[in-house]
Amino acid sequence: MGCTTLNSSSKSEYIGDRDNKTKACEFSTEDSLWVNEAVSAWHYTNRTITKVSSLPVFDVVFFDENCQKTSNDALIKSGEMTWITELHHSTVQFPDGDEMPPIVTSFTSASNEEGGNTFFVMSVPSIWLEGGVKSKIGLPKFMVPVMLHEATHAIQSSTYGKQIEVLTKKYNLPESFNDDSVQKVFESNIDFANSVHDEIDLLMQAAQSSNDFEARQLAQTARDMIKARYERWMIDDFDGYREIDDVFLTMEGSGQWVGYRWLSTVNGGGLTPDEATKEFGLRGKWWSQKLGFALFMAIDRLSANWKNDAFGNGNKSVLTLLDDALLNN
Repeated sequence: MGCTTLNSSSKSEYIGDRDNKTKACEFSTEDSLWVNEAVSAWHYTNRTITKVSSLPVFDVVFFDENCQKTSNDALIKSGEMTWITELHHSTVQFPDGDEMPPIVTSFTSASNEEGGNTFFVMSVPSIWLEGGVKSKIGLPKFMVPVMLHEATHAIQSSTYGKQIEVLTKKYNLPESFNDDSVQKVFESNIDFANSVHDEIDLLMQAAQSSNDFEARQLAQTARDMIKARYERWMIDDFDGYREIDDVFLTMEGSGQWVGYRWLSTVNGGGLTPDEATKEFGLRGKWWSQKLGFALFMAIDRLSANWKNDAFGNGNKSVLTLLDDALLNN
């Protein structure tokens, strides 16, 4: 099995008790190497790509078929880290007391309540391989941007995550409402769906244009289409979808952009921008990820002043960031 190679300055190694229980519960060499590389990629990304100055406290849980490794500082600081290693007996335990079987997964569970737990969970490559997951760039390399995407949500939990909680209550949306709900409601609407696909194409053309005027015009056309789509179909009972869709596009799009940037960085995944776009940025079927990614690609083409919002204070959504970028060009 191949593995991602990083040229960043720090590498993360497991530090934990070496009693008999720990020795009896270790990841394979390949899985251990991947975890070390993935954690290093996270810190490299924060230093050089997102440039997050302060990380909130959150736990991380990695697991294979038999074992789980948990840390409350591995994704908060680089260098020496503390890990708790234990057998999970086919039931992976989470910091909030929840649990699940050892299956293919990668997610962040966030709580903004006092004393609540925010944590990131991911199974290691051996689980994904057994689950039949494949990637043309190699499974271990593909899994790194997946990890970066989902872990990014942990640092957004108190900003955009909190906004989602507020909007869900404001519009009396079901707790099951998530980043894919808009697509599930409207994907059978051919005009709605076609507009989304056209918006993605226009935004990507804007991101890839070498002409500033052309990039701005393409992005403006896409923005006008989004506004028209919202005003035509997100009305009456669906009026509240506008605000919450904007926030979900922000979270999903920024997560995709982070993974893409790592993949297309020489000291990261080492792919070309086109390869990284095809194999991760625009991969899959979900509008929230693809349109969100295209929005951030266009924003990054037009403006350098957006990362502190997306990865820091969360004061502006992706559509507001695009409006700002268009206004200032």
